[in-house]
Amino acid sequence: MVVEIYGKKDCGLCAAAKDKMRIMAIPCEVFDIDEIMRLHPGWSTDGSVERLARLAFNDVKVPTVVVDGVPYRYSAAMAKLKAMRTKGN
Repeated sequence: MVVEIYGKKDCGLCAAAKDKMRIMAIPCEVFDIDEIMRLHPGWSTDGSVERLARLAFNDVKVPTVVVDGVPYRYSAAMAKLKAMRTKGN
């Protein structure tokens, strides 16, 4: 299972999502959407374009939690991850 969290600094729900991953012992990669959205050297080759496209389909709500390539809003992601853990995935 691959989990990515897209959020912003100073976002309470974003911090809660990261804490939940830690508590549930689910490894995840965290991305700051402000950094992804900023034009920077290498933006076309470092995965930023793909990450932005994923967020665009989720209306760039934070936090967005991507589980195995599928973006979810925070509450839906938590429900999905809990269900996956219950099933043993």
